Amino acid sequence: MSVARNDFISRIRTLKKSITQTDATQTKAPTEQEHNEIARMLRNGLAVVGFASLEDFIKSRCAEVLDEIGQANLPFSNLPLKLQSWTTYEAIKAINYQLGLRDALDKATYAQSHAEKIASTTNAPYSLTPLAFGFGQANLNDELIKKILKVFNIENPWAQIDQISSSLGLTASPLMQSFKNGMARRHKAAHVASEDTPQNDIDQFVTEAIAVAIGFDFLISKALKMLKNHDSSFLDGSCKISFADVDYRFIKFLDNKWKEYKLNSSHAYRVSEDLDNLILDAKSRCMTQSQYFVLYDNVGLIKDWDCF
Repeated sequence: MSVARNDFISRIRTLKKSITQTDATQTKAPTEQEHNEIARMLRNGLAVVGFASLEDFIKSRCAEVLDEIGQANLPFSNLPLKLQSWTTYEAIKAINYQLGLRDALDKATYAQSHAEKIASTTNAPYSLTPLAFGFGQANLNDELIKKILKVFNIENPWAQIDQISSSLGLTASPLMQSFKNGMARRHKAAHVASEDTPQNDIDQFVTEAIAVAIGFDFLISKALKMLKNHDSSFLDGSCKISFADVDYRFIKFLDNKWKEYKLNSSHAYRVSEDLDNLILDAKSRCMTQSQYFVLYDNVGLIKDWDCF
């Protein structure tokens, strides 16, 4: 179970409720000046928190993946070369950046802890520092996300995320641009006192953030599985991961019933009014068939997913 995934889903769905299910964030008539000023400030705060939730998911999910790699009983020297570099000497930059954010009393212990993980890669077993991806700068950007996925042999990362999003019926526009827009919106909301973030922009970002998160997760989870299986073509870099390597089942609420579908099938595999049992059975099939699982809520927003 991924804590990073569960935390992100909870936060992004709360963001959705905050912008659509309360009057506090909605602009009223011009005569409601005091309310509108409060709503403007709240929306700006939500723009910051929403983007931070996506950033935190990507960094935390990477940390989980690195932890699993350390337990994969695979010699460090057999890992893809880029992964070796990012978790050793490249990680020193992230450690140095993080030290600048910590209290002086904690710095020595913090540095020793992560230096110990880097040193452990000369032995077996070893632990990889969770700071390797995304912790070396204040904010993530689209280029860093691309670099992270390329470390895991994912070809043309943003294009693969777009295809996953399209197959899930989430977004049609390029998600790299959506991510850039969300980042720019976050910066303005945080640093421009007069900024007025539109409600619709935040509402739309919810879907875009889910699309980026699930696409990223599907791809890096596939890479992790190949690595844990000691797949030689993946380890030597000759095998590149793409959307074609992703397979999943999903459950949607249609015609007042819960329906389970396989990817690229328009016919329901199973139909039931008992959602809990349908989820259990679908997840069981996913585990035996090496598929991912996606659950939509009754209004069509992704409520959960899992990578088996």
